[in-house]
Order: sequence, then C-alpha cells, then structure tokens
Amino acid sequence: MANNGFVKLAYAMVEDAGYDTSKMSWTEVLEKFKTLENKDNDNEDSTDEISSEYKQEITKLIDTLKSIKKIKQKELINYIKNLKPINLRTNNKEIIAEFDIHSARENVYGDKVSDKDGYNYKISNIEKLPKYIEESQYSNSSNEAGKKNKSHKGVEKWHYFVNEIETEEGNFDITVNIRDKGNNQFIYLVSFKKKHRG
Repeated sequence: MANNGFVKLAYAMVEDAGYDTSKMSWTEVLEKFKTLENKDNDNEDSTDEISSEYKQEITKLIDTLKSIKKIKQKELINYIKNLKPINLRTNNKEIIAEFDIHSARENVYGDKVSDKDGYNYKISNIEKLPKYIEESQYSNSSNEAGKKNKSHKGVEKWHYFVNEIETEEGNFDITVNIRDKGNNQFIYLVSFKKKHRG
C-alpha cells in the first residue's frame, strides 16, 4: 500500500501536468506519474525531487495492480460465460440468448465500442448485465458479413437490442449484439456509452 505522502505526490504531479485525475484510475495515475518522472530525468536541468525509494514503490505498485487486474479479468470471464440464458424477441422470432466464452472474452478484452466511462461501469457492475439485457428492446437485424474468425463461425444473422439506463454514475446507452446461428443464439458484445449533457 502506498503511503499518503507518495499518493499526494503522484496525484499532484499528474494534475500539475494538466491531467484530470478524477477521471483516471490509480493505475493510470501511477503510469502517467512514472512517464512524467522519466521525462524529468531526461532533462539535464531537472532536480531529483523523487527519491529512489519512491521510484521503486511506483514500479512495485504498477506491477501489483496489473497482476490484480489480470486475476479480476479471469474471474469476470468465468462469471460471464456461466450466466443464465436470456429470453428476447425480435420482430418475428422468440430467441434464447446464451452466454459463452466468446461473450465473455469480447465483453472483457475485446470491447472497442464502449467509451471509457461505459466500459468501467459495465465491468464494475457485471452482475447487472443480465437485467440490462433482459430489459432491452429490439432495434434491428443484419445478415452475417462472412468474417472468418471463430466468433462469426456459423452465424447467419446479427440482432441488435438497445436500452437506456440511469445510474448514480450517470446515464448510459446500451447496445446488445446477438449472434444468431439458426437453432442457437449467443450474446456477443454489450456496449455501454455514457450520455453527456449538452
């Protein structure tokens, strides 16, 4: 655990550099702090304001937090792939959308659609994911485009469902992407995007 002096120093240096730390995780603050400190060391006129003890603490904390993140991600993968199927309806078809390993990996590792706030909210509230999907409304469908990766294998159509939620962390637009393989349907990506006023 970092001592209070180090924590204050890290946040102060990152904020002085013009970054909004209120929107950054502790890992991101540490990474940015380390980058800024390295730049200072490259400057011949810079003074050594950061002790070697603090420098070692930065590296140790970053490594520890990254390790914890990997463990959490593996737990999330197992949690998602074991969620119960969800009943949904398109315009003309009742479907039972299942979770599988592709659902889990796409939502934890492969989500390039959610914005940062949306992704963080989703991962932090993963137990609410089935409820948000179940309450979503059908939007539209499209035919499979013929991609060759494993998650597209056997897919005939893609169905899209949408939802809007209000939370203490803000309001989010949710899009649920369903893979339809004819006899079976599987949830793919559930993306979250935070609504911004104005």
